Formats: sequence, C-alpha cells, structure tokens
Amino acid sequence: SGMDSFVSVPENTLIAASGAWPEKNVLTVKLVACETPFYTTLTLKYDGDQLLFDAKHNVAFGPTDLPQLLGKRVAE
Repeated sequence: SGMDSFVSVPENTLIAASGAWPEKNVLTVKLVACETPFYTTLTLKYDGDQLLFDAKHNVAFGPTDLPQLLGKRVAE
C-alpha cells in the first residue's frame, strides 16, 4: 500500500532522493534509504498519452523488478 510497495525498506525510514532526465521523455528517480545499503530506482517514461512506471530494488527478499504500471491520460 502506498510508497512502501515501491521502496523496499522498513516503515518510517529516512529517504534521500535524486532525479534526472536521461532522455527527453524519461525521468529517473533514485530513492535511497539513509544509513542502509538499500535503494530503489523509479523510471517514468512518457509516451504520448501514456506513462510507463518501472521500479527496481537493488536487493530484496523477492523479485527486484516490480511489475510495470501503465497510466493513461484521461480526457478532460
């Protein structure tokens, strides 16, 4: 539920974030759990009326790649 499903860290952990636009329509955000070796990379790719959202943990007790989410623009 919420961000804890995208960030593989204990509840109430301090998080540092940085981001960059490596391509015109791609935003990459790195979330690092302070004082731990854990980080998550979020990639948001804008493609026309769609948004592709990928999340990947550097380590986890399960899959490190989370299922891709797809968002679509809703007509105004």
